[in-house]
Amino acid sequence: MITHQQAIQQAYAALGAAISGDTEIVNTLFAELDEQIGSERMYDVHSGIAHAGEHLLYRIYQEQAPNVAAGGIWTVELLRPQAVDEEPHAMYAIRFLVAYANRDHATCIALFRAAESHGRDHVAACTWQLVSDIATLARSVLDRTDPQAD
Repeated sequence: MITHQQAIQQAYAALGAAISGDTEIVNTLFAELDEQIGSERMYDVHSGIAHAGEHLLYRIYQEQAPNVAAGGIWTVELLRPQAVDEEPHAMYAIRFLVAYANRDHATCIALFRAAESHGRDHVAACTWQLVSDIATLARSVLDRTDPQAD
């Protein structure tokens, strides 16, 4: 069994691999995590990944970002309007990110528990989608800040 901190570090390593497009490393790291941690720690992994995503959202939206502390909210429609037509694991990922960015941890827990109720493979698909979505956000930020991207 690995520690909480090791699980988060491995999740961030997987996120880094996803950002660089190395899906083989992502698959290996998450397969190892799946074997070594329980569902409670996997929830922590999802939260850690969403935490990175939240920071990326503020980098992308800057002044247009909702002020959550003052009652503003992130919405699925703002981030990905077509999400209602997506597969369940894709809808999970965007809803988890939105709930996390809104500091609605009760909804995050409910979403994760619902994913768990569909089995381990569904949780794995949700994990992969969440990492993929956050990697896409990170690439967007990198493209905006990389002078070589133009």
